[in-house]
Amino acid sequence: MTDQVKSTVKPAAVAALAQTFTFPLALAVLVLLFLLIQSRLDGRDPKLRYAPRAAGEARVRIRSSADIVAARQQGRELASLVGFSVSNLTLIATAISEVSRNIIEYAGEGEVTIRFIREGNRTGVKIVASDTGPGIADLKAVMRDGFSTGHGMGMGLPGARRLMDDFEISSAPGAGTTVTGRLPVRAREGAA
Repeated sequence: MTDQVKSTVKPAAVAALAQTFTFPLALAVLVLLFLLIQSRLDGRDPKLRYAPRAAGEARVRIRSSADIVAARQQGRELASLVGFSVSNLTLIATAISEVSRNIIEYAGEGEVTIRFIREGNRTGVKIVASDTGPGIADLKAVMRDGFSTGHGMGMGLPGARRLMDDFEISSAPGAGTTVTGRLPVRAREGAA
């Protein structure tokens, strides 16, 4: 009986049947993968979201606008793992954008480091933006709202300062600039 079954199944029929089901099956697999990835990206299932980094830190080399986007995404991702609200994630991403834009505009390139911080029962995100550019001769003037030596509106560093809980800037002509900020530091759930 086995010989009869083998002889009645034509190779062309098997190939046609495989082609008929291959495309819908492949499409279904792609749709499922898309839905899985999308759920991870938009946070519908936080357990499936990206695994925490071993060091709780991300470093992004800043050389272009695309790097600013990457730094924003890394900051949002790290902060979301701590459990910050959507509004705080937006604050973090905006602060990262402001300090990163300054790197590109005034130094050409630099680095942004985003890391988890813990102080007692409080957690937060620390952002350090550094470059080896020309530095800032007059920090007081640069930190005034509306002051701009470039083509911007003067929102960069003063805007970043307003978004952060703590803000520190160190710079000297010819020595580059380092901006350090913490935001928002919040009490962990269940801590007294």
